[in-house]
Amino acid sequence: MQIYGHRGAKGEAPENTEAGFRFLRDLGIHHVELDVRLSKDDDLIVLHDKTVDRTAYGTGNVASHRTHELASLDARKTTPHWPVLTGIPTLKSVLRNWPELRSIQLEVKATDVITLRQISQKLHQLIEETEIEEQAIITSSHKGFLKISRKQGNHIAHGFVAKRLCRNPIGIVRNLHCQYLCAHHKLLTAQLVTKAHSHGIYVSAWTVNKLDDAFTLAKMDVDSIITDFPSHFV
Repeated sequence: MQIYGHRGAKGEAPENTEAGFRFLRDLGIHHVELDVRLSKDDDLIVLHDKTVDRTAYGTGNVASHRTHELASLDARKTTPHWPVLTGIPTLKSVLRNWPELRSIQLEVKATDVITLRQISQKLHQLIEETEIEEQAIITSSHKGFLKISRKQGNHIAHGFVAKRLCRNPIGIVRNLHCQYLCAHHKLLTAQLVTKAHSHGIYVSAWTVNKLDDAFTLAKMDVDSIITDFPSHFV
């Protein structure tokens, strides 16, 4: 069962930052899940929330900040003990600093359709530019985005992010012609995982922070887990 760092290592280092991704690499883990948004100057930015307020010492929507402004923010708000300043990075910088990357789940958050189209186009361009077609998995809970993205690059793997109360997640994955089901771990059962595998669908469980839960998912034959505490699983 593969271990993915959630937003780098959300529970141990500043989330979705170069520092967090470096922490993950130092553990010898080269499988990561991160979030993608668009800056004011149309760069792909690595950030989970719509605003910078929770993770950085700043305010406002990411879409109202230019790339250099995001990079200059102190993004240690959730981990104030972290000793070195780190900002909000571009996706390009993260990929260029990670030549050993083996797989990356790129989750695109829901927003307006025009922005989603921009993100899709830029994301596919960057994947090709950095030559990570084999490593990349584009994921989202937004079905419309997944349809847009698949049209722009059907050769890239895609995954549907299923929330805890999602009904018929396998049917949704199949209808969207995705290859991955990225599900809240409490949604998963052995029967559901077996059914997914019978349709050639990979199953990735989030967010798994307890060893007992990981063992249970391993017995179900889940393909990978996404965790805030990757050092606990090394």
